[in-house]
Amino acid sequence: MYFELVTGTEAIEDLERYQLMELFTYLIAHTFLIWIFQLACLGGIVSLSKRSFVGLDVNFKDGLKTVKDNFLKLIGVSTILVVLITGGFVVSGVLVLFTEEVCAGGILFLVSLVLGLLFLIWFLYTIPIMVIEKKGIIRSLSESKKTGKRYGGTFKFFLLIFFLVSFLNNLVMFFAPQMIYSPTYYQQGIFQLILQFGLRWFLFLYQYIIFGFSMILISTHYMRLKGVEK
Repeated sequence: MYFELVTGTEAIEDLERYQLMELFTYLIAHTFLIWIFQLACLGGIVSLSKRSFVGLDVNFKDGLKTVKDNFLKLIGVSTILVVLITGGFVVSGVLVLFTEEVCAGGILFLVSLVLGLLFLIWFLYTIPIMVIEKKGIIRSLSESKKTGKRYGGTFKFFLLIFFLVSFLNNLVMFFAPQMIYSPTYYQQGIFQLILQFGLRWFLFLYQYIIFGFSMILISTHYMRLKGVEK
């Protein structure tokens, strides 16, 4: 029904509004559902990173067991992290979309950008602390913030990770066909629908690989900071 609404309207201003609604809906679904799931699953990668760091065999089942045993905690802390880091962007999007207060939305966007980056630095080690040291949600958040403040190299390390992830993501997004994001491309036929669906899943898996690689780097860096013995 939504796609019919988008493609059936003739008014340009309505079409722009519906396109914004599509973007906002995608942002909510992607950020508050997929990212939460991704962060929770990354707990297994942290576990495997620790095993590799201390010289133990890396077993895929061990990673799955870690996610299973800590699933509620991982979902909980992932939800908190996603809300803290991206909540301001969603609020600013709602403000612009439904009140058309562009100036207020722009100011809130800049504020949320600064706070989001600050929260990223503070809580960079939250999931590694939870998995490696087996601490609860609040303790993990607190310890991550303390660790980030205690070690001056955390900021430089964060910038390295941030630009690495951004570069790899933008590299693929730049070359990705525009039809991946088209709300009407699928209407051209079943082949186009399958192609669009497949490419979207490829991008999702590619992003997950990038996040997984960054979590390996973050976990290894944290274990070096804390002097975990091999």
